[in-house]
Amino acid sequence: TATSSVSVGGTVTPITVNSGTICSGASFTMVPSGASTYTYSSGSAVVSPSVSTDYTVTATSGSGCLSSLTAICSVIVNQTPTVSVNSGTICSGASFTMIPSGASTYTFSSGSDVISPITSTVITITGTDVNGCEDKIGAFSAITVNTSPLVAASVNSNTVCEGTSAVLSVSGADAYSWSTGATSSSIAITPTTTSIYTVTGVDLNNCSNTQTVSVVVDNTCQDVWPGDANSDGIADNLDVLELGLHYTQTGAPRATISNSWQAYFANNWAGTITN
Repeated sequence: TATSSVSVGGTVTPITVNSGTICSGASFTMVPSGASTYTYSSGSAVVSPSVSTDYTVTATSGSGCLSSLTAICSVIVNQTPTVSVNSGTICSGASFTMIPSGASTYTFSSGSDVISPITSTVITITGTDVNGCEDKIGAFSAITVNTSPLVAASVNSNTVCEGTSAVLSVSGADAYSWSTGATSSSIAITPTTTSIYTVTGVDLNNCSNTQTVSVVVDNTCQDVWPGDANSDGIADNLDVLELGLHYTQTGAPRATISNSWQAYFANNWAGTITN
C-alpha cells in the first residue's frame, strides 16, 4: 500500500490505495481512502490490465483542494496457463490415459485422466497454475475408438477318438495366432487328451479378440469312414456284404456328417449286430 498526503487548510490528510495481484483477463478494483473524491490515471477505479501496471490516484478534499501528491496502485498480472494434452486411438474395451501439461492441477470433463470410452469422444481439460490462475479455454483430448474384430472359432467335430484329428477354423480378423503356435485360419490338431485351444485374431487397426475351442477326446471309440461298413479301414466291394446282411439295423447317429472323405467320430453301438 502506498501513502501520500494532502494539505488542506493547514492540515495534512494521508491518501492510501490498495494494490494487488490478478490473473490475466480478470479485473481489479482500486479502493483509495483519505479524501472525498478521486481521480484515476486509468480513468476508472476498475481496471483489467493485460500486463503488470502501476496506476496513480489523485485525491480532492471536501473543500475542493486537489492533492499535490498521489498514491500508487500496483497491479501485478499473472498470465493464465496454456494447457496442452495428448490425443490417441484405442481399441474397444481398452483404456486411454490423458497426460496434460502446462499447469499444476487439472480438471477433466470425464472426471478422470483415465477413461474407457465405448465410442470416439472428446474430453475437455482445464488447468490451474501455482498462482491460482486457470486456463478457462482448456485443451481437448480426442480419443478415437476402433471396434475390436468379431472373431469366430469352430471345430469340425467337438469329439474325436484318441489318435484322430480335428480341424479348427477361425474367421473375422486379418491375422491369427493359435495357442499351438499356428498362424493360419484353419489348422489340424490331433489331441491325446481333452483340450481347449485359444486363438487370437488381429485386424488392420491392431485391435484383437480371443476365442476358445474345446475338443473332447474319447478313448473308448474309433472313427469310422464313409462306406466302411465292415470297419477294416477300407471302403471297397467287401463292405457291400455287410450292408446287405445288416440292412435296416441302425446305431446312434453321428454328431458330424458331410460328404467329405474323412474319418468321423461315432459313438459305440449300445446293441448287437445280428447276421
